[in-house]
Parts: sequence; structure tokens; C-alpha cells
Amino acid sequence: MKMILPLLTAVLVFPSSSTAQVTIVEEPWGSQSSASLADRRFTSTSTNFNFAPSDGGPGSFTSSTELTESRGSASGFSILDGSDGISVPLIRTFATTGNSNSAARGSSVAIEGYTYNGPGTASFSLDAALTGTVANMDNDFAGNFGTLSIWRPGGGFGPPVLNGNNAPDDGFFFSTDEGSYFEFGFEQLDTLRLEQNGIGDDDLLAGTLTWSMESGDTVYLWASGRSQTFGPNSTADARNTLVTSFQDSTGLTSLSGGVIPEPSVVLLGLMGAFSLIRRRR
Repeated sequence: MKMILPLLTAVLVFPSSSTAQVTIVEEPWGSQSSASLADRRFTSTSTNFNFAPSDGGPGSFTSSTELTESRGSASGFSILDGSDGISVPLIRTFATTGNSNSAARGSSVAIEGYTYNGPGTASFSLDAALTGTVANMDNDFAGNFGTLSIWRPGGGFGPPVLNGNNAPDDGFFFSTDEGSYFEFGFEQLDTLRLEQNGIGDDDLLAGTLTWSMESGDTVYLWASGRSQTFGPNSTADARNTLVTSFQDSTGLTSLSGGVIPEPSVVLLGLMGAFSLIRRRR
């Protein structure tokens, strides 16, 4: 089952008291989560979607969603964690099915931007690791997955920005569909795809993104995690989680401001994960 969330609009226009208009551009960073359950026999008509009832979208530090019913449970949680001084995505996802021939999926996307203000050219490395468990996986499309990519403006649209390339006129935007950035001409500097399905010996659970920046450059990290299962009594549990960390972030600042989220926000996300564990017991 493939599910693509709708592209979120990036510009809101409000009329003023005069003939002029004020344009407010949403922040391109943020997080969004979703959960879904469906009958496997009818995966093209999935039902009971639950899209981020708690926060989520451009400019949101955190998002969470949870869905439980007779066919199983699914959840997604993400947060832009600034506890190490610079904001990085942390993502937790979970999906499990009951006795019926069902499908479950929990997913989350988090985006953060980084500006380099140091001297000259600098190279940066971002480590990522996926930790989870799987049970009763029966095909390569089920399991825990993580996708991370680094983007910068450029590719043939809009005014010149970096190295003489052109950027989309409206700049970078928040999207849960990675393909949107290819479509709008952004340049992908590096990408990493992690997966855990327990079927063979080819699981990739850790890796590193590497790229270079000139002083004044801005790049965007797109991070996506998902857990999905098909068939009866299957579980993909990545609540232990998809994490990212810079090897050295000297000279970088986060577009979100690097604000450390309130402890209560993190606690709420953990409580949601623990509640699922209690239900299964």
C-alpha cells in the first residue's frame, strides 16, 4: 500500500484595510504524522485515516497521531529536538495488525533547515540510525523504514541563488512527499535510505549523509520514518526510533531557531507510545 500525503500550501494571503495585500509565508520546517488501517484485500480503498490530530505541519516542532481499532494499531510521532544545541529530527513509528488480513501504517515526516555562517567552505556529516523490531513480515514492503535527504535551492526555476543555479520563485516549502522537491527543481545533495524487514540479511539500519556548504548557504534536511505491516498478526515497531545527529555542527544554525521543546511535549509523545504497549498486553 502506497500512501502519499497531500502537498501542504506554503503561502497564505490576508486582505488588509487598503487595496494592498499582506503575504505571510509559512515556515518550511516542521513535522507531520499520520496513521492508517485498512483491509489488505482492498488496499486501494484504505479507511480510517487519522492525520496528525495533535499539531503538525509547517512550523510545528512536534506532531503525533494514534489510531487503534479492531484491525490493529498504528502511530506516528516526530519532534525537532534541540537538546544538543542544534535542532535535528527524531521520529517514532509503529504498526501492528490483528487476526484479520489487514494492513497498518504509521508514519511521520520532519523537516529542518540549516544555515552556515562560518568562513570559507565546510563539509558536514549527519549520522542516522533506525532502531526497531519486526515480527511476521511476509514481503519487502513491510517493516520499518527511514529516508533522509539533504536539499538546497537550484535546478532551473526562479532567480539565481547558489552557485549560479536557479530556485523556485516561492523558495523551499514543507511537503511530506519527497518527490515534490525533484518536481520543483531543488538539488539533492545526498540521500540515505534505511530499512528493517527481517526477511533477509540486507537490512540497513545506519548510515551517514555528507555535503559541503559555502558561507551564507542554507540547506534543508527531509527526514521520513514509517512502519507498515500486511496480513494477520504482523508488527513493525520503530518507537525506539529514527534518530539523527551531526558529527560536528560548528557554524550551523537551525532555521527553527534551535529551540529546545518543552519537556511536557516529549513526555506526551512517550506516553502515547507506552499506551499502545499497554493495550497490546
